[in-house]
Amino acid sequence: MGFVLFDASGPAKGYTEEDGAETMAAVFNHRGGHEFICTPWGYLETFAVMLRRRNNNVMSAAQFSTVVATLQAEILNPATFRLLTVDDAAIVGATMIVERHNLNATDAALLSTFLMFAQAAGLASCLLIASDKRLIRAARAENLAVLNPEEILPDAVPALLSYLP
Repeated sequence: MGFVLFDASGPAKGYTEEDGAETMAAVFNHRGGHEFICTPWGYLETFAVMLRRRNNNVMSAAQFSTVVATLQAEILNPATFRLLTVDDAAIVGATMIVERHNLNATDAALLSTFLMFAQAAGLASCLLIASDKRLIRAARAENLAVLNPEEILPDAVPALLSYLP
């Protein structure tokens, strides 16, 4: 079984109409036997993106309520997503990531958490979904495979996910 790791920049596209939204829909529809993994921080960041859109009148209050209900039902449901805790070891490890890749503290802590998981699970079995360019660059430099939903067509998703064991 492969592991699909989500930074907030990936799932946020699954709840909006923007570049990469159709690719995220394809990821969710072609899950196969892969385990989806996020962090509580990723959930919170996705929620914050949706709230900003509501506050900026990009989405109505009704749309926001629907999106947040779906977000909670999917990401906070252990049957669909596993949540990884960003623990003290990940935060301490993140200092080296900040130094090596000039990431902000939150992205470095998330990447540190994902890398610790990927090293235990087998790096080749993990795929990070993100659209944040700096995070993608850092993850790739750390030998973590990345799918940027803004750069991949939805039709390519099944083949890409099939490469995960």
